Amino acid sequence: MKIKYFVIPFFIMLFLSCPEEPDLPKGTFWVRDFTTNSDYKIKADLLYTGKYCTIWAENGALTEAQAWDVANEYDNNIYPIMVETFGTNLNYSGRVESTMEYADVDGDGKLCILFLDIKDGYNGKTINSYIAGYFYAQHLMSGSSSNKSDMIFIDTYPGLKQEQAWDNIFITIAHEMQHLMNFVNSIGLNRRHSGYYGMDTWIDEGLSSAAEYIYYKEKKGASFNLNFNNRINDFNTNLGGKGKIHEGNNFFVWGNRGSVLDDYSTVYLFFQWLRIHSIKIDSDGTSIYNDIMKSKHGDYNAVTDAAQKINPEYKNWNILLRDWLAANYINNSSSIYGYKGEITLTILGSNNGISTLVDLYPGEGVYSSGAAAKPPNTGNINYERLTKNDGISNNGDILLTYNVNSNNLNGIDKGTTTSTSLPSASINADNQGRSLLGGSNGPYRIGAQEFLRYPDSSDVTLLKFFTEDAADEN
Repeated sequence: MKIKYFVIPFFIMLFLSCPEEPDLPKGTFWVRDFTTNSDYKIKADLLYTGKYCTIWAENGALTEAQAWDVANEYDNNIYPIMVETFGTNLNYSGRVESTMEYADVDGDGKLCILFLDIKDGYNGKTINSYIAGYFYAQHLMSGSSSNKSDMIFIDTYPGLKQEQAWDNIFITIAHEMQHLMNFVNSIGLNRRHSGYYGMDTWIDEGLSSAAEYIYYKEKKGASFNLNFNNRINDFNTNLGGKGKIHEGNNFFVWGNRGSVLDDYSTVYLFFQWLRIHSIKIDSDGTSIYNDIMKSKHGDYNAVTDAAQKINPEYKNWNILLRDWLAANYINNSSSIYGYKGEITLTILGSNNGISTLVDLYPGEGVYSSGAAAKPPNTGNINYERLTKNDGISNNGDILLTYNVNSNNLNGIDKGTTTSTSLPSASINADNQGRSLLGGSNGPYRIGAQEFLRYPDSSDVTLLKFFTEDAADEN
């Protein structure tokens, strides 16, 4: 069998910003240093070749037996679950390919999974959060610092040293695989957002949080615990009193308040809420994730289009946002204003004391008690009165103040709160701006996609490799 390769300029665009480099020697990879935002080379060993993956490791980080375990889990559990939930069919040069076939730029039919100590600044003392894994789109393209391979990167320190290390590693593989599939689908669907291929960060991370849930639920079966990744605990404790959820901070403007764990916990909840209320559409509710993944939109419209299957009114972002924010306070076990008993939340209110003004980014909302008359909606700031028993009610004594601006690139709007606030907490963060859980020593998994911008639509060229059989050579 003869291998040939060439660059296909999708959408007649050339990847001119980076010069072509010779292929790397086998076992040499470009990897990312997140402390300097630069790339460097490492050497790694191929430890196992599975049906759908190859397992590589730096500096003896994995044994061959461990590599076999990873390949076995990926081939038999992670891969089929991910393909079923997030895969689609894409037209490539007149023929239809699945998402992972489309992603197969090196032509081996396998995802490369590279284990290494990701340089993320983690030291277990002053910085207790670490990057558990990442996907970087540049490796699917030609140019400098490209491995020219469909691949993901998995951390070994402290990734292999923490409690439930292998559960977290497998969850991370599913999480990062969704990022890869999301980008590849965006290329195949010609889906752009703000000039970039890929979905808005909060949607991409929301689908990856859903991937964690789907994989782990399937793995654990009857013993599954929805609280497995601490996202709900993070929300209920406001990151141990060190987050900014009580200020309204959530996923919609990703990373805006320097507390990215807030973003992860709230996006996890939002995508679980979507799933739970989609169960009336299909048996497990997960088809809404595939609907979002197949959307031509890269912004909130991808979610509202899918969510209107739950309620036609959810085509309107304002109503969808309102009902989710209301659900977090009301937490009803049977209505849309809750999680059908699967999740129980503790709500923290605004920390503004008796102040009547609150700053809210798009998508954010806060709760305050002692509501009298509901203020009139003003600009992007809307109001609802809530009650535990009746949901949204004119008689409710809780005021929800929220920002319905669907443009998450915009800044702050001011809203009002009532004179009495719900309990709040103080704020603290490490010197990298990554919030830490109170009362614990970590480590805490975070993702890397917020640090890795997808290529601009003006310089995307996807690398595709093809194989010829012997008959074609004659």
